[in-house]
Amino acid sequence: MLSILIPVYNYDIRPFVLELVRQAHNAGIPFEIRCYDDASGCPFQNINRELEQMDAVTYKELPQNIGRSAIRNMLARDAEFPYLLFLDCDSFPEYDDFIARYIKCLEPGSLIYGGRTYEPLRPEKKELYLRWKYGTQREVFSVRQRVDNPYQSFQTNNFVIPKNLFLEHPLNETLQGYGHEDTQFGQDLMKHLIPIQHIDNPLRHLGLESSQDFLDKTLEGVKNLESLCSRGIDVSTVKLARVYLRIKKFGLAPLARWMYVLRKQQILRNLHSDEPSLRSFDLFKLGELLCVAYQRKRR
Repeated sequence: MLSILIPVYNYDIRPFVLELVRQAHNAGIPFEIRCYDDASGCPFQNINRELEQMDAVTYKELPQNIGRSAIRNMLARDAEFPYLLFLDCDSFPEYDDFIARYIKCLEPGSLIYGGRTYEPLRPEKKELYLRWKYGTQREVFSVRQRVDNPYQSFQTNNFVIPKNLFLEHPLNETLQGYGHEDTQFGQDLMKHLIPIQHIDNPLRHLGLESSQDFLDKTLEGVKNLESLCSRGIDVSTVKLARVYLRIKKFGLAPLARWMYVLRKQQILRNLHSDEPSLRSFDLFKLGELLCVAYQRKRR
């Protein structure tokens, strides 16, 4: 019935997989768990190889990193069962009946999204605070909030979809690195009138990156967003893209870029501080998007 698919990168997934196996057995369903490692470092591969000994678990290591979209598409093609549950590796279920909650809602023509949460307490390490603050204030939505904006609030961290539907609408593998593969995927679902059902079944995000790693990943996402914009792909569900396109429409891009360059070091100091501002983070993303677009224009 259910193929549980986990792309793995530099994370100890053993506790997560053990919990999923326990819950799937309790739900009394046919299932498999596929964990494909996207060329992690040796320490994590050595740890996660223990999963090879577990029944119903397929653990596979890829010889080179193929990226977030490609590995999910590969997992989907290899999956045995008609429903696919995609999960981020640095996570853990909030509920003891996480699997059972999804099983109750399976529908042949729709995607089901369970949501995301974070640890309620601020992390003690300063370098983790920006990622935690952004996650708790910008990525966590109630079911009601998500239902009001079903496609905008979708993320790829935790969802079920029929295999045939996913294979008809795979993730875009031309996007490199981190970010916005879910944006185009959601837009594709909306274009083809494929409904997203939102339920209360979140995964808790555990793998907080340092501020510098998060900013580096954000820059990758900015580059992907600019690539989508430059190709004329509809990204109207992304607020950053809407602001960028408005600035560009009114001929203000050169001025806005110049102002960002002047303030960039000040913005970065704030983002690495004890009290990073999400407004500064928004300015960082917009400024970098303007710079990436300018660099593309010059090439």
